[in-house]
Amino acid sequence: ARRAAKRSALSDSGVWSTTTKNLRSRCWLSGCSDSVYLLGVHLTPASVPPSETESWSARRGHLAINTHMWTIHRQSSDRIERFGIRFDVHTPSRSFRINDELHLRSYTPKQMQSTIGACGQWDIVQTHDFAYDLHDPIEVDSGTEDVVYVLRRR
Repeated sequence: ARRAAKRSALSDSGVWSTTTKNLRSRCWLSGCSDSVYLLGVHLTPASVPPSETESWSARRGHLAINTHMWTIHRQSSDRIERFGIRFDVHTPSRSFRINDELHLRSYTPKQMQSTIGACGQWDIVQTHDFAYDLHDPIEVDSGTEDVVYVLRRR
């Protein structure tokens, strides 16, 4: 429940597989140096059963969004996960629902460590959960699902 409350849409971005491909093959943003990059991801835990549902809410001013995500199918052999996602959007003048489906390539914590390291141009400075508390970094282990990697070019 704590993890679900802290969940952010950042990790479920549709560009995740593209970002990972770029990290591996072209060392994403290779022309930049002395910069910090944030990579928020949802990992598939290796030592505990993965979460099947997650819900979180966000509010800014008069806009409120309640989000619910659930597993539709996991295919471990090709590392593809399908999730259903629903956004309930509320403003002072109207409310509506957006339903969608996400197709994501999955990574265990060990596979993500290997992917980042394969480029040879990134250092992992810190890792955080989706509470984004700079004073409370986490250690990624085989049970980690939600993580923000703070990366720095070497």
